[in-house]
Amino acid sequence: MSKKSGKTSKLKNKGNKTATVPKILEDAIRRGEGKFSFANGDSYEGEYVIVNDMEIYRDGYGVYKTSDQDEYRAVWDRDRVASNLRIVYSNGAEYNGDLDENEAMSGEGSYVFPDGTVLRAKWQDNVPVADYSYTNEYRLPIEERFWVKMGGRKLG
Repeated sequence: MSKKSGKTSKLKNKGNKTATVPKILEDAIRRGEGKFSFANGDSYEGEYVIVNDMEIYRDGYGVYKTSDQDEYRAVWDRDRVASNLRIVYSNGAEYNGDLDENEAMSGEGSYVFPDGTVLRAKWQDNVPVADYSYTNEYRLPIEERFWVKMGGRKLG
């Protein structure tokens, strides 16, 4: 890709003063696909974007695997989950849904326990808060009140 370095544009403000602003180039952004390993043992395999030959981000579909073997499969937008999130935990559990800006379960989602039971709910801060639907491994509804333990917190 060719760089058109040195190109600028002139902007005038209300006081008729002119400022020189570097021109933003389309070829300053490159896309690719590959595998990356991090010093902490985590890895990422999937689509990425490089901005200004300096910054690299997960961008597009990819799988981020933690050193604990948890997998975050999603469409990414500049290192943030954008859509289609599926977390596959090393213990066999799964979460399908959204995360908030603090990377906590948020909005509509389902948590599948290792034994196959499924908790569908609206989530807030990793806690199911409304519209519970709890089914066993055969997808039959469980009516009684339940207590589950996720991430060291008791829910119910």
